[in-house]
Amino acid sequence: MRIIPHANPGPVAYCERKIVAHCVTLDTLRALVIPYQALRMKTVLIFARSREIRKIDKLMAIYDVGRSESWIMHCLYPDGAFTPANAVRILKPDGIIIEGSANTRDFAFLRHQKLPTVLLDFGTSGMSGHPIVLSDATKIAELAFRELSALDPKHLLFVSRFPDLQWSRARQKAFRAQCAQSAKPCAQFLSKQDPFSAVDSLASRLLSLPRPIGIFAANDESAELVYRAVEKARLRFGRDLTLVSVDNDPLVCGNHNPPLSSISQNAFLAGQTAARLLARVMSGESLSSECVLVAPQGLTRRASSAALCKETTLARSLIRDICENGVKPLSVPEL
Repeated sequence: MRIIPHANPGPVAYCERKIVAHCVTLDTLRALVIPYQALRMKTVLIFARSREIRKIDKLMAIYDVGRSESWIMHCLYPDGAFTPANAVRILKPDGIIIEGSANTRDFAFLRHQKLPTVLLDFGTSGMSGHPIVLSDATKIAELAFRELSALDPKHLLFVSRFPDLQWSRARQKAFRAQCAQSAKPCAQFLSKQDPFSAVDSLASRLLSLPRPIGIFAANDESAELVYRAVEKARLRFGRDLTLVSVDNDPLVCGNHNPPLSSISQNAFLAGQTAARLLARVMSGESLSSECVLVAPQGLTRRASSAALCKETTLARSLIRDICENGVKPLSVPEL
């Protein structure tokens, strides 16, 4: 096993048997392409949006399939002068996987090339003609709706910081369909504002809706906006609202107060499916209209969707008695 040296290798950097899986920048591409092309193995480029921890399962699944196919794989993070067009021109790959919410303009050059390409949770709708693997928005919305409806909120709200992206629109549409089917009132907050303005706007929106509110955030990043708005509006989880999100990033969910309930996408299966589709396309199959939906693994329930606290006459009476008599000594019969 030989480690490919790099200053910032990202989540994966290793060479095992004939497989190279690493994260590179433009400076290292020219040094890599000549020796590996000489081996006459198929080269696959994986364009990822960012080095987010939750993407490791997707990438490892792709690498697992790549090992069985004897691919040379390069995981790349486009940034600045380092563009996908430059990477394709230098590395001359046999196939590409585009992962995440990438910018369609960065890949416009692919329309003029017959390069096998698979889209994996690709966040825009401007890349038609390629097989695509998507998370199942309908099943995600069903999980969120079932969790929020069980707590009997007076109103439901869909929140997204990324309203233009394909996965956000799909989850919004599916959630509204669930609400309409059950005759539940549903509002939406779709923000393109800067974070500070978005917090103010969402806080005002929360105060204007009848409470308690059941909130479905399009992803964990959108849920962070909800937490800040709740704090600004001086509302309380468990009394005024409940919250469910998507991605189940443990670093994000566990660091909120209260911890965030979130739906886990089946990232490993999604990556595996995308790699297998690419292998079929590279072998000559025509799969331009193929769309595979990957069902979520399930909901991880945390305190943000805990049962709503309903004040009753008895509860108010008990609280009043505790406040009035809490400092007085009580005998056993009085208790």
